[in-house]
Amino acid sequence: MRVDVEVLSGLGVEVNIYSDDCAWRFGTPLQTQYWCFKGVRCDIPDPRHSNFGSWRVSSSDDDPLYLGQNLRIVIRGFDASFQIRQILNYDNCNSLTTENAPFCSSESTLNQHLYWGEDNAGSYLAKDRNAEEFYFNLTKAFSCGVSDHCQCREQTEECRRAIKIYACESIFNPCDTLTGFEIWPTYRTCRDVEYYCAWTFLCAGLPHLTCNHSFYLHGITQVTPDDKPVNKLDEPGSSGFNKGYIALIVLGALLVAVLLAAGLYILYQRSSAMGSVVFDDSRLGEYEAM
Repeated sequence: MRVDVEVLSGLGVEVNIYSDDCAWRFGTPLQTQYWCFKGVRCDIPDPRHSNFGSWRVSSSDDDPLYLGQNLRIVIRGFDASFQIRQILNYDNCNSLTTENAPFCSSESTLNQHLYWGEDNAGSYLAKDRNAEEFYFNLTKAFSCGVSDHCQCREQTEECRRAIKIYACESIFNPCDTLTGFEIWPTYRTCRDVEYYCAWTFLCAGLPHLTCNHSFYLHGITQVTPDDKPVNKLDEPGSSGFNKGYIALIVLGALLVAVLLAAGLYILYQRSSAMGSVVFDDSRLGEYEAM
């Protein structure tokens, strides 16, 4: 389910969210507050990269207001009009096209999924522009700094491609193929950036995006006391591309072993045949006379 607010006229509106259960209305703050602006839909209640045009004030996902089953949403504005909607399941998901997402749709890998949100009313175009800006900021962050203490190499095409996929998935967010629910970018998407760029998000000055965060899908769930992941992870180094090379090496080694065994067997057979030959020395004198 998705609840969104769209400002139709005026500069914007203020959105306040309370728990509908009065028993949960305690502590500070008592509500979550957003500002939504004209031209871009605001998802309620969680702000994120994909929720372009809104943000949260002094609250977190585990605040008391999120513990109740229902939310009370209060919207205020001056000389403004808006609409609020509730959307369910696959009605939340659409594909990227050259019209609604010219930047992100140019990458074939991204076109294999449906994405959270709408492709009308300029919503996807706004997200696409945000993804492109995010991409340029990331490529700049993953460039070598003047006084950098981390090792850095020149950006390759593979590096920039990995950054683009990461930026677009972070802004649009894929839809789950079974339920249509919004999901986060995958752990592999994050690690591909670090793998192909040979640089970590930490060295790029973006510690809040490090792949060790648990919000990446299929990523780290628990860590040991020395901060190593407990669960098995799908690393770029173990991708199908590298596994193919490993398989070729193994097959090649087996072929060499078979050829070597065949060669040794042939030598053994020849040696055995020579050992069974009987030398006739009765005519040795004839050869000496000659």
